[in-house]
Amino acid sequence: MTNINIEVVNLVSKFLSFFDKAELVKGMDDKWKLWQSEYNFAAIPPTEEGLAKAKQDFIGVYNQYYKYEDRIRRFQYDEVMIKQCILQLQKELLFKSPFSIKIVYFVGFFENNPFVTTDQTGELCLCLPIENDMNKTIEQIRLYHELSHIFHSKISNINFTYQRSLGFLIMQEGIALQMSRKMVPGCRDDSYISHQLGWYDDIKKYQLPILIGIEEDIWKNNPEVLYKYTMGQGNTGHEREAYYVGWIVVNLLLKEGYTFLELMTLDEQQSNLLVKQFIEKTTA
Repeated sequence: MTNINIEVVNLVSKFLSFFDKAELVKGMDDKWKLWQSEYNFAAIPPTEEGLAKAKQDFIGVYNQYYKYEDRIRRFQYDEVMIKQCILQLQKELLFKSPFSIKIVYFVGFFENNPFVTTDQTGELCLCLPIENDMNKTIEQIRLYHELSHIFHSKISNINFTYQRSLGFLIMQEGIALQMSRKMVPGCRDDSYISHQLGWYDDIKKYQLPILIGIEEDIWKNNPEVLYKYTMGQGNTGHEREAYYVGWIVVNLLLKEGYTFLELMTLDEQQSNLLVKQFIEKTTA
């Protein structure tokens, strides 16, 4: 297809430098301060709640780093798989422009939360945590999910900052979830959407109250609302309610005849209206 330029930023060695220094530091509060000064990279939303949760997660998982230290030190990225996934998405989305991407590998808090952000120059960055022990199939699913966000941004000319409407976030995540299912077919549904064992089976039981509760917030675009429906407890005590709603809504849209490319070209207002319409249809 088209030329592919991949820039890799490997923060694993920076993490290991912190980890070695942390051996000389007593107390988790001081280790956390050292982490902030020496490393300070994770899937942390820019809110006070996000920072507080990051500290809590760091303290909670710190001892797991010892368990997986050898594997973290041996980490090597798979550039061949990355290029293959990009080529398949180019074909699916009829994307003919040159494709450039920056991929950042980092050590997170075992929350299995890759994400897309922008660097200081405004370039999109795909950030992939490497501390979790994933098989190749799950690794491909996660890669397709996040690369879908990159393509979505390039096609729609919308930067995926933390300042966007909840409805657009729902559409964005739903597209990525369903795209990963199309690109890596045949797995259980929870393979595409779950971040924790049992989460998907449990949240399905609350589908109606989740849809009803989230509808009134679709147009809101403040970080607190986005946090509530991603990393927060939502309206039913579940994290990632926005992901679940996106999974349902985009699945319905695809069945109605929309294509992934059509959904990716929608602007924020159009996305909000479509999400609201399909929530109303589902809860009627």
